[in-house]
Amino acid sequence: MIDSILVLGYGTPIRGDDSLGWVVIDELMKKSLPESVRLESHHMLLPEHVYLFEGFDKIIFVDIEEGETPGKIKRYDLAEVQINEDAFTHVFSPQKLLSMTGDYFGTTPAGVLYTLIGQEFDYKEGLSEPVKNALPALLQHIESEIESSIVSTPLQKQKMNQI
Repeated sequence: MIDSILVLGYGTPIRGDDSLGWVVIDELMKKSLPESVRLESHHMLLPEHVYLFEGFDKIIFVDIEEGETPGKIKRYDLAEVQINEDAFTHVFSPQKLLSMTGDYFGTTPAGVLYTLIGQEFDYKEGLSEPVKNALPALLQHIESEIESSIVSTPLQKQKMNQI
């Protein structure tokens, strides 16, 4: 059972679509989420985040990435997929930080990374149109991830799916 979830959005707020992580956290703060969910936004992933991750059962990372189809949503299960770190501009990957957390504290939280393919990374405020248009669907995916993570028994999941 997942008791606690951290949703961590990261990026640079003044670099167009790179502000996605911050925008997602701002939007999630307006929603009614379970008390066991903590929302954080940061400029980049740092080794010090292992202290932030301590005690969480699951970390949901939110970032933008470069690619050919702006606005496309991607979900990576960090236990199963090796991410092409060249698609991101950050020094520390979510997988690297989860691994460091496990090494340091003896337990590794589950990790998922949600991204959108971005279009504009110049110095400007606001998201490009393809990213803006995909934002509601991304938020729905993240909210569903939270809901399905907290609902853990097969009977509870079955009831949730019947609603």
